[in-house]
Amino acid sequence: MDNLFAIKQEANGLRKAKEYEKALPLYKEFWDTTADKFDGTGLLNCLRKTNNLEEASILVEELFQRFPDFSWCQKEVAWTLIATKLTLPVKAEKRDDFLNTAQRILDLNSDNITKERVVFTVVKFCNESKDWIPSRKWLLLIDPDSLSSDPILINGKKGWSKHYY
Repeated sequence: MDNLFAIKQEANGLRKAKEYEKALPLYKEFWDTTADKFDGTGLLNCLRKTNNLEEASILVEELFQRFPDFSWCQKEVAWTLIATKLTLPVKAEKRDDFLNTAQRILDLNSDNITKERVVFTVVKFCNESKDWIPSRKWLLLIDPDSLSSDPILINGKKGWSKHYY
């Protein structure tokens, strides 16, 4: 038992050190043997961070069904859905699925970072589709006073501030 605890600590340390490739097989083994909410959520985090998005998509539903009230799980599920389902471009016939997924993500985790990411992605989609009514509805979810007027830095280059989105 002490050995298992030590290995779990090692996996957690690797994940926190952003060494997801090294932590991934440990979490897979834990999940297969314990089915513990921490092991499953750690596995989902590593799968997402290593771009194993197909495998992560399968795990998302299982984790959410088993641990719907576990906060860390909700956040990982939300970010995995962003990475797997909320990517552009979206075909017009998938519009409702896209918007439903966006709403599901906000229902899971509506902290400011997640909310901004989801809302700006939806607004971009709606604007590109010239679908103005949902665009306005989604924009109203963001408090303009919460947005920074400082320019965004991308690869060391200044971009627009979030006020100009």
